[in-house]
Amino acid sequence: MALEDWTFSDNSFRNIKGRNGGGRAAIFLWVRSRQVVVERNLIVNCDRGVALGNPGQSTANLNGERLVYVADGMIRNNFIAGGPDCGIELWFADRIKVFHNTIWRPERNWARGIRVGTGTAHTDIANNLVHGEIRLEGGEAQLRQNVAGRLEGYFLDPATGNLALTPAATGAIDQGASLPEVTDDIRRRPRAGRPDLGAWEFDREAGEGKK
Repeated sequence: MALEDWTFSDNSFRNIKGRNGGGRAAIFLWVRSRQVVVERNLIVNCDRGVALGNPGQSTANLNGERLVYVADGMIRNNFIAGGPDCGIELWFADRIKVFHNTIWRPERNWARGIRVGTGTAHTDIANNLVHGEIRLEGGEAQLRQNVAGRLEGYFLDPATGNLALTPAATGAIDQGASLPEVTDDIRRRPRAGRPDLGAWEFDREAGEGKK
């Protein structure tokens, strides 16, 4: 691929699937890609949501070179709902920031919310909201201010990909750390004061998430 300085933003991806539920991802980046931003996307019922890198090998690898498929990337303010495999996965990725994403996993492979796979290093995962788990599977990452687990009632309509927060999302509202890389939400609305976890800032005046 060898992408540099690309941005994937404001897209909707639905039902992107492989024959056996193992399609790589709605947004899949591999082999010598760097400085890539993935933001404000809606991904619903795809086999995988966002994948940076691949657990497999590539003919583009050079002998003796440290294997890094994607470097200096940012994944922020995305809604990722459903799908049989995982929400976000990183393999042989370096210096990746995974900030303020909202992920809702169904029961099939429920634990695969965010996967940090082999070869991943110097990665920062912060302020994410995951109905599922964040798993270190051979890779290394700093985990801070994330909430993962059974988040029943937190979202308006996860089956359709509407992951706007409800008043029941008390573990997410005003629970984030201030990040200079993320000053607005998935709707480009500013994050004032202490931010909410995930991609959506709760609208207190409306009493629930609204478009």
